[in-house]
Amino acid sequence: MITRDTSPPFSGSPTSSVGADLEERKPRILYIDAYDSFSCNIIALLETCLKVEVVTVRVDENIKNLPAFLTGFEAVVVGPGPGNPSNVDDVGFINKLWELDEIELLPILGICLGFQSLALAFGATIERLRQPRHGVVSAILYNEVSMFKDLHDEILATQYHSLHVNIGHPIQVTGAVKYPRELWFSSAACPKLEPLAWDLEDSKNGAILMGLRHIEKPFYGLQYHPESICSSEETVKVIQSWWGEAKRWNLENQRTARFALDPVNETPMSSLLTQAREVWPRNPASVQSGPDGRTANAGAALDDIDYRLAEGTIKYHTVDKRNLCVTALTEALVLEQDSEFVLFESAAVRPNLGRYSIVGLITYRTLRIEYIAGNSHVRFYNLNGNCYRIDVDLEGKEIWIFLAQFMDKNRISGGNECSPFWGGLMGYFPYEVTLEKFKDKGVVKAATPPSSESTLSLAFIERSIVVDHEEGKAYIQTISPDHDSTWLYETADIVRNLGSESSIDEDVAWKGGIPAGLDSLYVYLMGGCFKDYQITERVKEATIQVILEIYLKSSLLQLPLEVAYREKIRKCQEFIRSGDSYELCLTDQGTITIPIDESTDISWLLYKKLKKLNPAPFAAYLQLGETTILSSSPERFLSWDREGNCQFRPIKGTVPKSPKMTKELAAEILASRKEQAENLMIVDLIRHDLHGVVGAGNVSVKELMSVEEYATVFQLVSVIEGQLPGSFASYDAKGLIDYREEPHRRMPPKDPSAPVYTGLDVLASSLPPGSMTGAPKRRSCALLQAIEESKPRGCYSGVLGYMDVGGGGDFSVVIRSAFRYKSEITNKPVSRYPNHNKEAQHYPHEVWHVGAGGAITALSDEEEEWKEMKAKSESTLAAFKAPRVVSPELNRLMKEKRMLLREAVRQGLFPELKPLVEWMHG
Repeated sequence: MITRDTSPPFSGSPTSSVGADLEERKPRILYIDAYDSFSCNIIALLETCLKVEVVTVRVDENIKNLPAFLTGFEAVVVGPGPGNPSNVDDVGFINKLWELDEIELLPILGICLGFQSLALAFGATIERLRQPRHGVVSAILYNEVSMFKDLHDEILATQYHSLHVNIGHPIQVTGAVKYPRELWFSSAACPKLEPLAWDLEDSKNGAILMGLRHIEKPFYGLQYHPESICSSEETVKVIQSWWGEAKRWNLENQRTARFALDPVNETPMSSLLTQAREVWPRNPASVQSGPDGRTANAGAALDDIDYRLAEGTIKYHTVDKRNLCVTALTEALVLEQDSEFVLFESAAVRPNLGRYSIVGLITYRTLRIEYIAGNSHVRFYNLNGNCYRIDVDLEGKEIWIFLAQFMDKNRISGGNECSPFWGGLMGYFPYEVTLEKFKDKGVVKAATPPSSESTLSLAFIERSIVVDHEEGKAYIQTISPDHDSTWLYETADIVRNLGSESSIDEDVAWKGGIPAGLDSLYVYLMGGCFKDYQITERVKEATIQVILEIYLKSSLLQLPLEVAYREKIRKCQEFIRSGDSYELCLTDQGTITIPIDESTDISWLLYKKLKKLNPAPFAAYLQLGETTILSSSPERFLSWDREGNCQFRPIKGTVPKSPKMTKELAAEILASRKEQAENLMIVDLIRHDLHGVVGAGNVSVKELMSVEEYATVFQLVSVIEGQLPGSFASYDAKGLIDYREEPHRRMPPKDPSAPVYTGLDVLASSLPPGSMTGAPKRRSCALLQAIEESKPRGCYSGVLGYMDVGGGGDFSVVIRSAFRYKSEITNKPVSRYPNHNKEAQHYPHEVWHVGAGGAITALSDEEEEWKEMKAKSESTLAAFKAPRVVSPELNRLMKEKRMLLREAVRQGLFPELKPLVEWMHG
């Protein structure tokens, strides 16, 4: 299928219309996309600086009559992509372009892979670089002719390539020419190709050809990426000069594009909501009863299910409360036996980050949505035990279209604009669900068999409390159709009466919140003391520390093997050297097996410990269905507000903290070519994802490679923003100019017939997170699945967050996190426990997973990558280690509690803990 723009799976420039009058059409350029993750940036550059309309076709499109098809365009741009131009599977029909007859010719510009394909067709060889150049920015020496004419400043160009073009030029063969005149001579091996630009800065690779043209045909090529955020403005002038040459060639050769309909069906890409409304029109058939509950198509279910908002209204109270302890609030409201709730907590408030915490309450009527990757249905649950199964048949994109329709049906207004969340869906998308869009051609294999690891889970939250840490306010809200006035007033009283963070001793790790299964043990240990003293916060902490110690001292930790991880690093680098990827984000997982029975849950205590050890702006505790997630993520994936302003905050580049590591020293390390290249590649990838939905001129890089300090590491962070269509025309092609303060830059009123885009379109288009895959994303995901031996990542590398009924949303990347599945709670023996603790071997146990990894590039060092992965793991694993005590008083209290516990077990109390207590004292 041919589209007006490209983006997996949605298009950019969504306001373009196929039915535009012919006389009003802009000049049309055909863009050939080789499944690259920078394509939409090139399209945005073309549309913005050339004022053209871009139509996109994939390299593997079956075009029956290519010459006839090309008559509809004034020029062609062949984009970059993974692979080798000599491999037909990588370039598809691109090589046919260079075989066009003289009467069929038109101007063509090849970029990166397209450049290499052009050179290969006219006698050049394609060879591996000694050192691949991905995310490398260097100065380009150019001849001031052709598309490099009338340039006066230095060209700084970003390169993403492992292969290079060898035209047999003396500078490439002997390394010596009469400088600079002979640099621009054609070689004997490729007499039809004229060199236009070289990179002479790389001593290891020698001279690298950066630009050329065919001396007889209107074919041009650039090895570097002019669309990159770090390529200088002169690279834009090169594209404009090429377009000038293309128009002159067309004029001289009396070639005019025929604006007829394309011979292949040209379809403008629709928004998710537009697709949903086409598939599920209003007033569908009623839901039919079935053996598993109620079954229907999605449209029928959404209209007829007995769950819906009553009047689409929101009620709320605002309470002034500074330094509100969010965990204490959660414990006061929802921490009851077998309860489920969602907490998104800003445990580290930073400038412009971590302002809000959200507690989502799950009640008897809360609706939960589950979807397993690869399935054809979505399943609804609520705590009443009712089950709704909705069959959806949309061939791969159903879950996103279904969610768009669901959120549109439940859209409301009238809430407090100071609160980012009024109610809506809270939950997580596992990594395997985000891979579904790459399954169209079997690029990425489906999860087999479907399991907890590949299950999406979302809860529709009606009651919530949003804490504004900056303003010192709490917003108590309900969108329930029930009469919730009593709940609002009672909850407001609870908030007013809660203590603040500052009222708690800074040495105290936890306060209250004893979960199910531990209350009797807690009461026993709290009440039995060797001395008659008051029950203080320090006594509470000592008691909880000992309770955790019972389970954590008997836990079993299994980490990835260093030898195996290093071998995977080498495999990544081989794929990079072969040109199949620019960067691969390799990951692995460790497990912690904890002896514990099903009636006992220490996850809340672990979360509070993790939050204390590793405070982060995107901390989260989430317990939905089969899955529990404890997150201390520092990385926002994507947020969008109700006005359509979108923001990404990728983190790529890490330096572990140590007593000797200052922020200044970390900044020096993170300024290295390797670290900067890692971050740049992800920034350009995200710009592509965002351009694909919001269109040209609506993307901005607000921060590029800033160093931020966290509890255990220093990180290199960038901020990319965009505006959904219909608000502002804010930025130039590269997002380097911000016009939001200029009213005359406002876009004209939106065409009522145009697609309605929301933040969910951006979310669906940009998953999985580029910081967890590498680039190009499609090929990299397939390679990583093979390198990681098809082991599911599950929650790790996915995203968690919310979609607000008012139109906003916020999602973080699931890193620095631990997660478990109820399906892995088992009574099977744990054979690796020591033989002398045979009772512990057969004790029921649960398994926690901790993932970590890093971006592998051609410049990566095996030893440093292994250390980085370990450092990232350690920030989470520390929560599963037996508590370290530094306070003499606390140590004394814990010793008393241990003795009391041991004596209780000897007397026959708490028999289920006997093997664990003996192991603890072993």
